[in-house]
Amino acid sequence: MSNKGDNKRNSVDSDHDGLSDWEESHIYGTDPHDEDTDDDGMEDGEEVMLGRNPNGLGYLRDLFIPHAGNGYRPESLRPGRVLFHAAAALAVKSVMVVFVMSYPLTAWLTPDVAAEQGRKIILLTNDLRRSESLPALSVNSKLDQAAFAKVQDMFLKQYFAHTGVDGRGLEYFLRQADYDYSVSGENLAMGFSDPAEVVEAWKDSPTHYANLVDKDYQDIGVAMADDIFEGENTVLIAQYFGRPRRVQAAASVAKEDSTASRTVLASKVEPVESSVSAKVLIDSPAGKDESLVRVEATLPPETSQALASVSGVSIPLLPSESGSWEGQAVIRDGDMVPMTPPSITVTDDLGDSRVLDAESIGFRPKSTTLKDQYFLLRNNPDRAIARVLDVGSVYFRLILLLAMISLLLNILIEIKRQHPHLIASGAALVLLLLVLMVV
Repeated sequence: MSNKGDNKRNSVDSDHDGLSDWEESHIYGTDPHDEDTDDDGMEDGEEVMLGRNPNGLGYLRDLFIPHAGNGYRPESLRPGRVLFHAAAALAVKSVMVVFVMSYPLTAWLTPDVAAEQGRKIILLTNDLRRSESLPALSVNSKLDQAAFAKVQDMFLKQYFAHTGVDGRGLEYFLRQADYDYSVSGENLAMGFSDPAEVVEAWKDSPTHYANLVDKDYQDIGVAMADDIFEGENTVLIAQYFGRPRRVQAAASVAKEDSTASRTVLASKVEPVESSVSAKVLIDSPAGKDESLVRVEATLPPETSQALASVSGVSIPLLPSESGSWEGQAVIRDGDMVPMTPPSITVTDDLGDSRVLDAESIGFRPKSTTLKDQYFLLRNNPDRAIARVLDVGSVYFRLILLLAMISLLLNILIEIKRQHPHLIASGAALVLLLLVLMVV
């Protein structure tokens, strides 16, 4: 009796697709009155015979494994699906970038981030010294304090030079920090993009490079801060060098007057002589991607040649009818490096040369680019940014894993029936995801 009931139950096929109404309702979950439940052009019964899901995608076999049922074209590698995932990945990355870029400069340059970037500058400085067979410098908290006071003073009084508008220079800030020194030095920079670029800018300036590799220094301190300078939001950096007075006290007493420049309280920052002054004017015309850098200097009468160095750019100076020395150069904005106080190499009639720091007037602040802000924040995120970056990272890793599994299965299974365009689209998606994860 029950066998007859079962046979009758399994014999009814309302939509004539090869599956009984009972099988469709209780086993496959398809519509017993629709021969093509998922509207993919193949009847439900035929899809079951081929090992496909008559309800549409859902079986991992259809998604990832090439077989006769999917024409040896797994759904996960078909161009439409690959384009969807690529567009979704780009959209997620765009949201992450927009979220990061919405943070103002003052939000991402936190004390912790500034300290970390300062440590990188110190590491690069010590790497340079080791390459010159010089001892590494020790971080000194008092020099850090003095450097930070210098940065704040430049923002407060809106100047960018070794000597402030009130005449206060390196000696003043070291004394305020209670750093008792025998020799000392100072490097300044404006416009933060990367610690390596800042150190490179100092290396390109003779006076600043001399500080980096001076064998008499023992301690180092670095400070940076962001604020408004000449109407632009930018970053100022101060790097201080010193050697405690107690280390050389005995030796200093024995030195004669001929070595006065090396005795106690002798700063390695060359003072600008009263007969030497210079103005650096930077003009950035609206709508142009280049700037005109012009130097006007008043030099000693015995000067025969002069060469100005402005942020890594060498500008020859020539005498003018007014008696000043002048020179100019056009620099593409993309070539502008972090700015350093200008210096002038002066050669006299006897061929003797000396490098002097010059006053900087009309210096255009170098604002940190959006790209630099993004990479700095990505490498030093706060809690809110870290959550966003973590979510994006998990998403990219998951999609990358699935794409690589699908690509490998397509290559290793039914190798003779491969479709090159599917492999190419899968590889392109993997490459895109790797790029998005890196940037």
